[in-house]
Amino acid sequence: MVLIMVLIMVLIMVLLMVLIMVLIMVLIMVLIMVLIMVLIMVLIMVLIMVLIMVLILVLIMVLIMVLIMVLIMVLIMVLIMVLIMVLIMLTQNIRLLMEHAGLEWEVKLYAMTGKDPVVDKMCCFDTVKKEYPACVGPKLARFSAFVGDNVVQI
Repeated sequence: MVLIMVLIMVLIMVLLMVLIMVLIMVLIMVLIMVLIMVLIMVLIMVLIMVLIMVLILVLIMVLIMVLIMVLIMVLIMVLIMVLIMVLIMLTQNIRLLMEHAGLEWEVKLYAMTGKDPVVDKMCCFDTVKKEYPACVGPKLARFSAFVGDNVVQI
């Protein structure tokens, strides 16, 4: 009787030990699985966030580069336009200065000799003589600013 009781007690103890061991193993396995799942989810979330951040940064960098290139091209175009305008103004000023210097030289020549070489050349045409009896050509109209009314009295 005592042996049966001892055997039953030992069986119960062994069963309890096995149950406790199985429960502990199952708990450990569940904990490990949960930890692995959480780690995988965290890693996936971090990777997605990093990819999104990298994409946003790349897009911002590309936009900034495109804006900088457009600004540089616009600045170059504006500089070229300004240079062309300045060159046109300079060439016009130089042409006007040379024309003015040439007029002054012709006026001095006219004042010294009383003859205008350009008007003398024009006067050799009969049509000019008929239209302008006093031989006042377009060039003489420009001389009137320098010489005065003496030009008309050739």
